[in-house]
Parts: sequence; structure tokens; C-alpha cells
Amino acid sequence: MTDSVEKSGEHWPRVLTRSKFLRNWSYLVLSNIFGQILGMLATIRVARALSPDGYGSYNVILTISALGVIVLGLGLRNVVIRECARFPEKSRSLFLASMLLRAVLLPVVCLGVFLYARSSSLALTFDLTSVCIGVLIAGSAWELIESVAFGHERMGHSASVNLIGAALWSVMVWGMPEAWITVFSISFLYMALQAAKALAFAFVARGYLFMNGGLPAIAWNKECLTVTRQSMPFYWLALLTAATSSLPILFLAELSSQTEVGYYNLGYKLVNPMQMFIVTALVALYPGLSKDSMREPERFSRIVRESLIGITILGAGAGLCVSFLRNEIVAILFGAAYAPAADAMAFQVWGSVFAAIYWLIGTTLAAGDRQNLLALLSTGYACLSLPLVYWGSKNGATGLAVATVGGALVNMPYHWIAFQKALPRRVEGRSSLFLLALLSLSMAASVILPPVTPLGGRITLVAGLAGGMCYWVLSRYRHHLVPGS
Repeated sequence: MTDSVEKSGEHWPRVLTRSKFLRNWSYLVLSNIFGQILGMLATIRVARALSPDGYGSYNVILTISALGVIVLGLGLRNVVIRECARFPEKSRSLFLASMLLRAVLLPVVCLGVFLYARSSSLALTFDLTSVCIGVLIAGSAWELIESVAFGHERMGHSASVNLIGAALWSVMVWGMPEAWITVFSISFLYMALQAAKALAFAFVARGYLFMNGGLPAIAWNKECLTVTRQSMPFYWLALLTAATSSLPILFLAELSSQTEVGYYNLGYKLVNPMQMFIVTALVALYPGLSKDSMREPERFSRIVRESLIGITILGAGAGLCVSFLRNEIVAILFGAAYAPAADAMAFQVWGSVFAAIYWLIGTTLAAGDRQNLLALLSTGYACLSLPLVYWGSKNGATGLAVATVGGALVNMPYHWIAFQKALPRRVEGRSSLFLLALLSLSMAASVILPPVTPLGGRITLVAGLAGGMCYWVLSRYRHHLVPGS
């Protein structure tokens, strides 16, 4: 990233094919863009057919499944990606050891889901609970396969299967008669699709899942113990992340209503594409950063700084755009029944911007083998944030969204200090102040400008912001990307 593409005589298509990061990031981003579009089309159909209460119930099932995947995952994902990137010859042993550990824990997780369903006030039937368990098993299988694939920096397979799955999901949902769309039918259909995706991914990725030189019988105990010991900080981190992201949705369902869950998750669905765009870049960066942290610390610092600037500027612009047009977006896509989701979305978009920054901090620390520090920081985050989100969940979807942003702001100072110390070369003070001012002013503008401002003025403002962001991205990164990065 030190010489310009133009000076090197390279053209963009050639740079793209020669840069492993750009190629992988392109796979993931393009897959996510089209997948999010297809997913949004399906969400429109499901949300309108189920009503806010039914849509909230459906999202409660998905939330419980997501929590189950995290508990079942044992924090192994980052360890498998990192170790496969550094030692590709160990891929098979890592895959088999991880699969064995998950199989041992699976009965415990299933029992926990059934016990929660029986004790909860949400009236989850046996059928819905069984579907919930099916979704979490399929999701855990997908995560394990994807970890090995990403460790080999082979993101194309995951992107392809995900995109095909999103297309099938949209076709199936829109092809169903509306009378057939119930909470159970749509949940069961989703479970079946996730299982089919995991099987298809295993088939296309079998080349590096089952490499030669597998795991000798006498090494099982040692291998399982080794990956478990390395994964524990990541596991603690994953549990804490779930406590501040997924668990609040269950708080919302228990303390407010499933209808409020419908509003909250609808807002999240609308702002999620922006967050996914950023997160996929970090996922693509992680294997390379894991190697650079050991071999090229200066390059490691430079990539992290560039990523931070990009995330902040793109996030601020996108946050303003969504905030300014939130009422129109919800009304056009989902109708008047979901109008309360607009105010929640105005805060959720800023929560997603901060979440992306925290993702970068976490990725940086994990790539530098600082998982113990990362787990300690996440413990502090959970301790400070959980009381806020618990209070916020009593005040509906908007209250929870406000509390989430508040938690992100309260926890940022000490995360920033740790992030700076983890870099071989820190982010300059001038750059830090610029990024802080940009986020602060953008958030203030999104709150100050009322949604009743004439639509033409808001559209003009959004168009100007979008144009400015595109110009910034092209002008900045055109002169910083190099082949083979």
C-alpha cells in the first residue's frame, strides 16, 4: 500500500486478480450485497404476511438458534482460521478435533434450549423448539466448514453457496401462498435451507476439509486440548458478545413484547447491509493480518489504520443517509404497521457503525494473538452495557436501540487505549481527533434534523453524502492499493 497502482503500471482488473485480499473481499462483498437484497425481498414478504407480532416470534426463534450456535462453537472459529492460515497442513486435524468437541457439547445445548422453551413466557411449542435446534445445528456445521475455508483464504465457495441460498430463500418465500406463511412453516423452511447450504458447502470444500495426513488416534486428546485451550478466550468473548447483542432481544421479548422484537429486528435488517459490508472486509483481512502480525508489523499497522479511517467515514455517511430517510424506507417497504421501527432504526444505524469499529479492534487484537486482552475488554463491555440494555428493553425497540448506542459510547475510551497500544505504530492524534469529530457531528446532525423536513431537501442531502463517499473511496484507495496485498 505504499506505491500507487498507477505508478506500478497496473490496471484495476489486474490488481483485483493478483491481490488475495481484494479478491476474497470482492467475493464476500458481492455475495453479501446481492444476498442482502434477496434477503430483504424475502423479509418484506415474511414481515407483511406475519404482522409485527408473528414476525417478532419468528425472530425470537432465530435469536435462540444464534445463541445456541455461539455456545456450541466453543470459540473455535478464530483459532481454526488462524491456525489453518499459518499451518495449512494441520487443516484436517483442526477440522476433526473441532467437530468432535461440538458433538460432545451438542446434547447439553439442546437440553438448554428445551429448558428455556419450557420456562419462558414466550409460549414456544415443541415443534418450534425442535425447529430452533435444527437451525442451530445447521448453523454450527456451516460455521465450522467456513472456518477452515477462510483459513485457506478461500472465500469464493462460501460466497457462492450463500448467494445461491439467498436466491432460493427469496424464491420459496415469494412462491408460497400467503395463507401458508405461518411462524412454524417459515421457520421450518428456513431450517431446511440452512441444512442444505451446510451440506453443499461441505461438498464443494471437501478438498481442504479432508486433506492428507489426518489426525492419528493417539493425538486426539492432545489436539482437542490444544485447540480448546487456545479457544477459551475467544469463547468467553463470543459469550459476552452474545450477551450484549442477542440476549437483549430475548430481554425485549420478555419485558416488552414479541411485537417490539418485530420492530427491532426489522430495523436491524434494514441497517445490517451496511454493517455486513464492513464486517466482510474484516473477515477477508483476518487471515492476512494474522500472518502480517508476525512477519510485517509495519504493514500490519498500516492496514489497520486504513481500515479504521474507511470504516469511520463510510459509516458516518451511511448513518446520516439512513437516519434522514428512515420513515420513508419503512413505510415503502413494510407499510404503516411497522412505522414504530423507523425511530429504532435511526439509532440502530449508529449502533452498527460502532459495532464495526469494535469488530476492527477485535480483529486486530485477535490477529496479534491478544485474545486474552480481548476477552478482558469484552468482559468490561458486557458489565457496563448489560444494565443499560436491560433497562432499554423495558422501553420497547427504540429504548433498546438507544441503550445499545449508549453502551458503545461508554465503553469506547478504554477500548481505544488498548487498541492503540496493540499497534506497532499508533494512529496519530490528529487522525484520532478527526475521526471522533466526524462521528460526533454526524450523529448530532442525524438527531437535530427532524424527519418532517421536506423530503426533497433530505434526498438532496443524502445524494450529496453518497456522492462524497464514493468520491472519497475512489480517490483514497486508488492510490493505496498494490498488487499482491
